[in-house]
Amino acid sequence: PDAEKLPVIGGGCGSVDEMRQCGSDHEDTVMFGLLRLGFGEGRLKRTKYAFVHLIGSAVSVVKRGRFNAVRPDMEQAVSKFTHWSVAFHDVATDDLTLESVIERVRKVAVLDEEILEGDDVSKSIFSIEAFRRALEEEQAALVSDCQLEEQVDESLQEDEEFQLEDQDACETPVEEDDSPPNSHL
Repeated sequence: PDAEKLPVIGGGCGSVDEMRQCGSDHEDTVMFGLLRLGFGEGRLKRTKYAFVHLIGSAVSVVKRGRFNAVRPDMEQAVSKFTHWSVAFHDVATDDLTLESVIERVRKVAVLDEEILEGDDVSKSIFSIEAFRRALEEEQAALVSDCQLEEQVDESLQEDEEFQLEDQDACETPVEEDDSPPNSHL
């Protein structure tokens, strides 16, 4: 792990399960990552972040000690991007489960009673079911965005008047706060 370069070995929209799989694919290293977790729907949707410190099962004791010493630097580097609600330290890959993550988030989450007042919603917004509904909603939106992007690309390719400079401008990556990946390791 390098707190200055922050190399990314994996990321995506599959959240906890995808991060655990990525960790399983790299059992010979110590990894640090960030999970974005959505809960609820509509105006009751909440986003929580979790800092994750995974230790692969094939990491030697010496390597584990050396890389674990980097944790404070990694926490500081990742904190420049977002504040997290919960941290998972020294976690074995197999122990990173949706149930364990949601249980920890539920312990630190605070709900605004005024927001819930008058709504037909339980106070268990931080549940596995609420997480899965929010994740499905996000993934459907990403699929929709990708399909729209493909349609625009096809239209632009068919348009003979479209200039190369314009196409280059369209391909410049733009970071959007409302649809980032759900995990990075």
